[in-house]
Amino acid sequence: MKKFLTLAAIVAASLTLNSCGMGNNSANTMTPGLAGGALPGTVGNNGSLLTSALTSTGTNVVGTVLGTLLGGSTASAKSLVGTWVYSDPKVVFESTSILAQLGSSVASSKIETTLKNQLTKMGFKAGKSTLTLNEDKTCVFALNGRTLNGTYAYDTNTNTLTITGALGVSSVSCTCTMNAGQLYMLYEADKLLAMATNLSAMTTTTTTLSTLLSSYSGLKVGWSMSRK
Repeated sequence: MKKFLTLAAIVAASLTLNSCGMGNNSANTMTPGLAGGALPGTVGNNGSLLTSALTSTGTNVVGTVLGTLLGGSTASAKSLVGTWVYSDPKVVFESTSILAQLGSSVASSKIETTLKNQLTKMGFKAGKSTLTLNEDKTCVFALNGRTLNGTYAYDTNTNTLTITGALGVSSVSCTCTMNAGQLYMLYEADKLLAMATNLSAMTTTTTTLSTLLSSYSGLKVGWSMSRK
């Protein structure tokens, strides 16, 4: 697994991009969001920056703080048990080179919009679609009137959640972290596309998403959920 983007690297990358005319540079008070916006926060205070990122409206920024999320994750086998409600799609950078490659807010925003459309076709609806993780390691997805049953396993050493038999493929693993009451499930692009193809059949959105993601290696895509 590639090394995740650290907060320090993000700040350095943001200053570099801003100096090239891609945003307004504010020495210690801003960091760029995925959708091109800027969040108020103190660079030297990870907790403050994380709070700003998670509570910001209209801007998907979890990718810029993934290292902080993993470092501060409270996810354990016991804490995952319960019912989680789908919130929104997430796109995450794995390296500074990917951040530079995407460059403009237009590209990242387009990926998020296309991902949201595909997740909708798969049955994910904000505030309604759910995932229930039971103590006996069984799980149930409720997606747009469909009930998908399976089993799961969670590896605390690697932050890996593996779900078997519930998402249109025999088994699929994702990076799973829990922070500030949110559960994040982040997949390698090809794994999410495999699920999309099986759950919603091949659609124009699937093809568009596949084309977009194949243009940018080193992305993780998925969604966030809140506890019901």
